[in-house]
Amino acid sequence: MAEELYISVTTVKKHATHIYEKLEIIGRKELKEINLLE
Repeated sequence: MAEELYISVTTVKKHATHIYEKLEIIGRKELKEINLLE
């Protein structure tokens, strides 16, 4: 994903962390549980 967006992997991880905080979840497993990740 980072290469496609021309940003660093660290930036992708930071954005993911902020998304998790806003959704009040811990990680990808919980995204699957709320059907936001296939």
